[in-house]
Parts: sequence; structure tokens; C-alpha cells
Amino acid sequence: MTGSSKHAVVITENTLDYLQKLIDYVDMGIGKVEGKCSSQLFMYVSNAIYEGDTEIDKGDCRWNDITKTWNLPSGRYFTIYG
Repeated sequence: MTGSSKHAVVITENTLDYLQKLIDYVDMGIGKVEGKCSSQLFMYVSNAIYEGDTEIDKGDCRWNDITKTWNLPSGRYFTIYG
């Protein structure tokens, strides 16, 4: 799948595999703190969905702006490929 804007999107088999790993981790309770999405899990998901530029002066926001606004807990560190 590709987009036509400057924020073109390409979804590959690796992208789908990565997202499935994240889903599996959540199903095992990894990446959650007291039932809430951890800031690290949110970062992994948001970075898999959008890797483009962020233009703060045009109203864009970054994943870390959202985690601060939503007050997502930090949780334990985990890695997808470890």
C-alpha cells in the first residue's frame, strides 16, 4: 500500500510481523502497567505506523507529546528483538 502525499506509507511483510509481535506481547501482559499502555509500547506502535517527519510549527505532534499528555506510565523496559 502506498500513499500519494509526501507522507507515503509502505506496508511490508516485516511491518505486519512486527505489529503481530507487539500484539503478542500485549496479550502476554508485556508493555502494560496496571492495565494501561506503557509509554514504550505506545512508542513502538506509533513508530511502526508512522516514520515520517514531524512539523511542530504546523501543529503536528510527536509520540512523546502524546505519552506526556495522556500520562502513560513508563513501565518496564522491553525490546522486540531481544
